[in-house]
Amino acid sequence: MNDCAAFIDTDGFFAVNDLNFTQACFVEQLGELTFNSKPIINSLTMIAEESARDVGAVAAIVSTIEETLRSRPPDKKLPVMYLLDSISKNVKGKFIEHFAHNLPATIGGVFAASGPKVRNSLQALVKTWDGVFPAA
Repeated sequence: MNDCAAFIDTDGFFAVNDLNFTQACFVEQLGELTFNSKPIINSLTMIAEESARDVGAVAAIVSTIEETLRSRPPDKKLPVMYLLDSISKNVKGKFIEHFAHNLPATIGGVFAASGPKVRNSLQALVKTWDGVFPAA
């Protein structure tokens, strides 16, 4: 996050319009999201918002989040689900469409890999998605 932080302007948005740099910052900060950190989730959500105009960037961010959920240890998956939630509820648009494609498998994978405490938190999170994602 240190390299990327130098390029955030006073409004909290990236002062650089380089999509590759923005995506690299997203990946870097996502690597730091190993616990439920509202500042990291907010920063990643802002990066997603900045990238929302580019369908390729949206697809890359969604793919990165999905791959992170598949590869993270079970105790590190829930914060990434909170990020998915934040982007879906705050940025919306094409992110909803892209996340929806694999959402059942994504939720199922996290649920299957997790213990009872994380499963309860995941169930509570999914209950807040009424009206956020299209019905399956």
